[in-house]
Amino acid sequence: MIPIKLKLTGFTSYREAVEIDFTGLDLVCISGPNGAGKSSLLDAITYALYGQARKRDEAIINETCDKAEVSLEFSYQQEVYKIVRSITRGKGSQVDFFIRKPEDASGSSGWRTLTERTLTETNAKILSTLGLDYETFINASFFLQGKADLFATQTPSERKKILGNILGLDRWEEYRKRAAEMIREKQGEINQIDARLADIQSELDKEPQYKKELELFRAQAAEAFAKVQNAQSQLEQKRLIEEQLAGRRQLVGTYKQQMERLLADQNELQTRVERTQDELAQVNQELAREEEIKAAYDHLVSLRQELAAMDALDEQARPLENRQITLEQQIELARHDLQQEMRVLEQDKVKVEKDYQQNDERINQREALEQQIAALETQIALRAELEAERQNLKDQLAAKQAENAGIEKQGKELRERLERVSAVEGASCPLCGQPLAAHDRDRLQEELRQELEALRSSYKANEDMAKELKNKLAELEKQLRQIRDAESRLQTLLRQSDQLTQLIETATEQWAKWQQEKAPRLEEIHARLERDEILPDAQAELTKVKDTLQKLGYDRDAHLQLREAVQAAEPAQQAYNHLAIAKNSLAQLQKTLAEQEATLEKKTADLTQAQAEYSQAKAALEQASQGLPSLDITEEDLARLKEEEADIRRNLIVVEQLINNLQVQKQRKESLRMEKEALNQDIVHLKKLERAFSKDGVPAMLIEQALPAIQEEANTILSQLSNYTMSVTFDTQRSYKSTRREDKRETLDIRVSDGSGTRDYETYSGGEAFRINFAIRLALARVLARRAGAQVRTLVIDEGFGNQDAEGRQRLIEAIGQIRREFDLILVITHLDELKDQFPARIEVDKTLQGSQVNIIQA
Repeated sequence: MIPIKLKLTGFTSYREAVEIDFTGLDLVCISGPNGAGKSSLLDAITYALYGQARKRDEAIINETCDKAEVSLEFSYQQEVYKIVRSITRGKGSQVDFFIRKPEDASGSSGWRTLTERTLTETNAKILSTLGLDYETFINASFFLQGKADLFATQTPSERKKILGNILGLDRWEEYRKRAAEMIREKQGEINQIDARLADIQSELDKEPQYKKELELFRAQAAEAFAKVQNAQSQLEQKRLIEEQLAGRRQLVGTYKQQMERLLADQNELQTRVERTQDELAQVNQELAREEEIKAAYDHLVSLRQELAAMDALDEQARPLENRQITLEQQIELARHDLQQEMRVLEQDKVKVEKDYQQNDERINQREALEQQIAALETQIALRAELEAERQNLKDQLAAKQAENAGIEKQGKELRERLERVSAVEGASCPLCGQPLAAHDRDRLQEELRQELEALRSSYKANEDMAKELKNKLAELEKQLRQIRDAESRLQTLLRQSDQLTQLIETATEQWAKWQQEKAPRLEEIHARLERDEILPDAQAELTKVKDTLQKLGYDRDAHLQLREAVQAAEPAQQAYNHLAIAKNSLAQLQKTLAEQEATLEKKTADLTQAQAEYSQAKAALEQASQGLPSLDITEEDLARLKEEEADIRRNLIVVEQLINNLQVQKQRKESLRMEKEALNQDIVHLKKLERAFSKDGVPAMLIEQALPAIQEEANTILSQLSNYTMSVTFDTQRSYKSTRREDKRETLDIRVSDGSGTRDYETYSGGEAFRINFAIRLALARVLARRAGAQVRTLVIDEGFGNQDAEGRQRLIEAIGQIRREFDLILVITHLDELKDQFPARIEVDKTLQGSQVNIIQA
């Protein structure tokens, strides 16, 4: 991975957009004062690649920004990629992944997106492209602050894991997992085969039972066949006898039908005789009430005559009553309309008058609002003056801050001069080269100290003044916010005042309009209702109609009572009609009854004869059929025997099929046994592969092969850094604590020789520990750069020079120079000014009021 272009905005101390083009750079020093933002550039690279940095989540966002974004273009394996990763406060992270398209005919190219559907999937895509995870990447190519010993201080097992990942040995773990998975799959197949073999053997064990059942079912089938043949013969004999008895059954049926028909005729005649007897008795009863019926009929005729006279009066009175009702409804409807209009006018008066009476309160409210409006306008008039004063204070504050920046620079120069004067021991001034006596040096030191003290006083005074200016600015901002609030409040009060004015004018207009247009009408309605002046013509006609009805003398209640009396007497008409009919039908009914009784007597004699004939024929049939079995029972027995025979033959077929299937199962058993044997052989081979692919197999051998090269490189670098007094050894095996075990366990221990003996790495600290860490890490990066699998082409060093003396720092720089050709880009971060000029290019980082800024300087 070789960075090409890095762009960051709102990231840690980088508030504004900063872009760094690494094109043409190979060995670069990133310099600047502590806290300027040097290490943040490296954080930006790891954040873009892996979404990880020293700070986590929203902590990487600049405190003045809502979003942090990093864009990194880099080359990897002859391809150019770009990652744009960002995080927004309260909204989470986003990442986009691109690859540069090949140039077209015109020489231009663009980007093709590799972004997946989700953030997690895109991160996985980036990780698979790089081939190294975050921990392995920083172990191989990043010497971060506080993490120079990240590889060396790991446990032996973790060292092996990290080294294995860097060497690309993780694929052997994938091979091991695949082998283990194949073992499980094949064992699963064997388990399935064992289950099938158990089922087959269980079936084969039943062969003696199947053969015994076969003989039994064959014997049962022969016996059942004989029973069916016998039953079939009996059924045919019974059917022949049944045909002979069929004629007698038909004769019995004929006698039975004749008997039933005569019985039905007798019952019908008996019913008709009884009905005629009832009618004759009714006629005799009516003839006995002849005088009573005639008297009731005469009374009915008299009532009908009276009703006819009353109906004539009703014909004259009904039109007059209808007219009376119509006139009364018209008058009442007109009265209701006037009352409704009066209620509407009164409600309107109450509403308009109530609204008009609220005008005094509205006027008072408007006057109060106008007073508040005047006060707000006075307050708002001060805005321009306050804004001018705020700008003046900002200018003064900027001037003080700029002055302090100059004081800082002067102070730095004075301190350097003082250090140089204090350090000199000769007779020449280190500043001007003139002869310098001891008292002159003391005087010069005192002058420099006084100048420094004067600068400190000025710096302190400027800081105090800046603090006072900031307080004044805060107070002005508060007043300006109050004015902005007052402007918003003024608009609200003006709208409320306009609304009150509109309400006052509307209420006044509505009250005047009601007095002019609706008040006279309300008075008129009141007067008409009090005098009952409602439709005078209709009232006059109503009086005339009532007089006419009174003179006519028609009584509707009496008319109704008379009609009810006629209805109550109406049954007399029906009784009178029945009496006439009874007189005419008496002789006929007597004749009909005599004829019906004679016919009934004859039908009874015929029925007695038919019953005797039916009884004789039925007795003869029963005597002939006595002792014969039922044909239905015989047919049911035959059907049952046939079904039993069919069941036996079905069972026989099933057993024959089972016995035939056993031969197939024997063949399948042999086939499965051979398949299981082949699977077991596969498992033996796969287990060997699983052991070979495990961490103690091929990966351990590869680490054993790689460690000598890493150890050689580390010792080459460490010898130079320690003036050939130190060397390291990597031990991959260690004896167990138990003396009973002769074998050794796998490990990755670091042993250091310093001329006085060999000790464990963990016993070293300070500058010695750093030189060891640096040598191991640099050797690791150097070896990996030579391996095609890892493609580590960038080296970053972010610490180590500060805890070394001048000779140690020079040796570190020389060690870096030795491996310069093996990396495409080496970035070295330092805050030591004396190291800047020893690099062909440097990126200077400064922290300004606008955030961190960078400047690329090439020799």
